[in-house]
Amino acid sequence: MSSPPVLTSIGTVLIDCFTFLNADGSETKPPLHQIGGGGLYCIIGSRLWLRPEETRILVDTEEMVENRPAQFEDLRVKFGEEMWAWRTSYGASVKALIEYKGKERSFRYETPPNPITPYSFVCTPLVQAKYLHLVSSPLEALSTSAAFESIASSASTSYEGKGWKPRIVWEPHPMFCKPEYLEDLIKAMAVVDVLSPNHDEAAALLSLPPPSTPAEFASLLQTFLDFPTLPLTTSVVLRCGALGACVGTRSGGVRWVPAYWKEEEKEEVRDVTGAGNSFLGGLIAGLEKEGGDIFRAAAYACVSASFVVQQFGLPELVTTVEGEERWNGDLPKDRLEKLWNRMDATSSSSSSS
Repeated sequence: MSSPPVLTSIGTVLIDCFTFLNADGSETKPPLHQIGGGGLYCIIGSRLWLRPEETRILVDTEEMVENRPAQFEDLRVKFGEEMWAWRTSYGASVKALIEYKGKERSFRYETPPNPITPYSFVCTPLVQAKYLHLVSSPLEALSTSAAFESIASSASTSYEGKGWKPRIVWEPHPMFCKPEYLEDLIKAMAVVDVLSPNHDEAAALLSLPPPSTPAEFASLLQTFLDFPTLPLTTSVVLRCGALGACVGTRSGGVRWVPAYWKEEEKEEVRDVTGAGNSFLGGLIAGLEKEGGDIFRAAAYACVSASFVVQQFGLPELVTTVEGEERWNGDLPKDRLEKLWNRMDATSSSSSSS
C-alpha cells in the first residue's frame, strides 16, 4: 500500500466560466472556460513543491472525465496521474461564473458542488493524509472535526481511517465572515491548526473597517490570537492580497511576509481567482518542508500565489528532458530564494536603522 499523502482538500474541482463585460454589460472579449475550484487551486499551490502522490484531490468522474474529457486529460497527465483520486457521481458538472464587469469582479456558483465529507475519503488513497484544507462555515468546521474524531476512534482495528486526525488548515467561507457568525467562529478556532481568513474578511467579522497600515494589520491579527478558544499551537494567517501575509502565533508573535510580486511588477497579476486557495496549498507544503515553521512556510505560500495570479486558470507546467519542472517558465525554488533574500535585506535594513 502506498504512503498517505501530505495533503488533501475538502474543496471543489469545477469549471470556471469567465466573462468579460464593459460597465454597460457589452462583451469585451469572448468567454473563457477553465478547470478550477478552490480545492484544485489549493492542491496546485502545494504541487509546486510536492510530488503528485504527496498532494491529492478527490474528483467526481462524471464532472470532469466525462463532461470535459480533452481539457481534463491534459491536466491529468501534466500534473501527474497520482494527484487524482476518483469517486463515481452523477449529475451536471459543477460550474462557477466569474464575471469581470468594468473594474468589478463577482463570483457565483451556476450549479452547486457535490458535497465532500471526511467519510468520503475513507477507502480511498487519501485516507490518513497529514493535512486537510477546508473551506467552510464555522459549524461545518466543527462537524468536520467531529467526523474525524469518530473516524479515528473506530472500534475496528482493520478500519483504514482508525487513528486519523489530520491537521486542519481552515479557510472560513467568505459568506460566513460576518459579525453574526463571530461567536461560531470563535468556537471553531478550537479545532483547527491554522486559521486563515483574508484581511477584509477578518475585519468584517469584528465589525471593523479594512486595515490600511502595518499597525492595523498586526492589531487585527492579534485580536484573533487573543481569543481564549485559540489553542496555543494554532497559527493565524491573514491573507493580505498584494501586500502578502500577516502571520502570527502566541509564542512567536506577529510577522510580515511580503507578496512575491512588487508594486512595480503589478502587470504580472492578471487574475486573482484561486490565489488564496493556492496560498494555503503552498503554506501546507512549506509546513511540511520547514518542519512546521509557519513563518518560513508563509514564504512558500506567497510564491505559490505568485504563479496562480499570472493568468486566467492554472499555471503552465512544463517538464524538461532533464526532469526539471518549470512553472510559467520559472523554478519555484528560485522565486522562493529571491523572496527570502528580499526579506533578509528588509530585516537587516530595519535592524540597522
